[in-house]
Amino acid sequence: MNDHDPIDPIDPIDRIAELVEDGDYEGALDALGRSSAQDNASLGRAQALEMLARQGLGDEAGLEALRGQIAVKTRERAFALAYAGELCAMDAADQAASVLEGLLDDEDADDAHLPWFFLGLARQASGDDPGAIDAFDSALELNMAFEDAMLARAESQQALGDLEGEACSLELYAEADPDDRTRWIDLAVCHGRRGDVQAANSAFEHAAEAPAIDEEDDIALYYAWAQVARLLDDGDRLTRAIKKLIAEAPEDPRTLLARGFAADRQGLAKPGWNMFEQAFDAAAEALDLVLLNYTAECAFEFVDKHGLIEEQAQLVEMVFDEGVFSELVLEHVRRLGGAAEADAIDFSVAVRGTLPADEEEGTAAAPYVRWMSVWATDAPQAGSLACALETQAGGEQVVVEAIEAGEPGGVQRLGVWWISPDRALEA
Repeated sequence: MNDHDPIDPIDPIDRIAELVEDGDYEGALDALGRSSAQDNASLGRAQALEMLARQGLGDEAGLEALRGQIAVKTRERAFALAYAGELCAMDAADQAASVLEGLLDDEDADDAHLPWFFLGLARQASGDDPGAIDAFDSALELNMAFEDAMLARAESQQALGDLEGEACSLELYAEADPDDRTRWIDLAVCHGRRGDVQAANSAFEHAAEAPAIDEEDDIALYYAWAQVARLLDDGDRLTRAIKKLIAEAPEDPRTLLARGFAADRQGLAKPGWNMFEQAFDAAAEALDLVLLNYTAECAFEFVDKHGLIEEQAQLVEMVFDEGVFSELVLEHVRRLGGAAEADAIDFSVAVRGTLPADEEEGTAAAPYVRWMSVWATDAPQAGSLACALETQAGGEQVVVEAIEAGEPGGVQRLGVWWISPDRALEA
């Protein structure tokens, strides 16, 4: 077992949840073994966390035994609700649906809205947004003031492209706590996507009137101005927003992204790409995954619009390096991959290099020549790819000697190129 600090007696389950979130599954199981649930609700949370920890470790034997225990305990309403709620809180809502079905009919319970809400989250996590909206509606029928259901419903409506429905849900959500600035900001951006200038301005007015908790609230407001200005093609609003952002946080990824919007509007391809690239790097450094995905989506639209082929390839590398794979980003990557595959042909490339000496084995450096098959759109690209592949494989002083279309020795000799990591392409 791992040596861990004693479990905090005030709220041990929250401490264990942090261990699971951090990927310390053995530590979480150790902590669960040293803690004792006081009631069904605590036990429900604990067994949900144990389930996730054993899944993380691939402990199939432990999971089988645990599932049997859970199947018995889910007959208890408090256990089932706490179990489902913990799974939802841990981004594992798709596993919660099975324990909720038996709780939906008890409409007289004080918490009758919760099973419907958790079911909505489970359906949402599984990609069933229409079903999720139905469940959130049922939760709101049982508790009209249930704000979490309003916001979750808006998220599913956005996923379905139902901007009118999303705006209605966000308006209810904002009116439920008019002093929460972020709610009005979300509503303003939604109205911007709808193209409703008057409604967006009204929401911004409410946001400006709501008290700012700290400087971050002001930055969020000015960034929302920039987003809506981009959606509405409002250059004056965008300029004002950027001035505010630069004054508050010049290196913030949202400021850099807004400057990219402005460069795009002015048709400035290279400066705009520089801003999007810097915004992407800053968002990655800040570990802001939502902003990182949005920046990548906007950057793909930008390089497509301005025909920046090299930057497009660079952007693909960036999203793979950072693991940025929102659905919109994946659509761009699939489209580019399909286009590249359609245009590519098979080249045979002669690669000449030197195998490095191995002092332990007592072997000297040895020259070699070999052919490799490379899919590329043209001969120079085939040579560059072959050179890169051979260098990664450990070759030294690598150059590409000859490139032909088709099989080695074929008649379609395309020329001789000399390509190495430190030399430019020469025909």
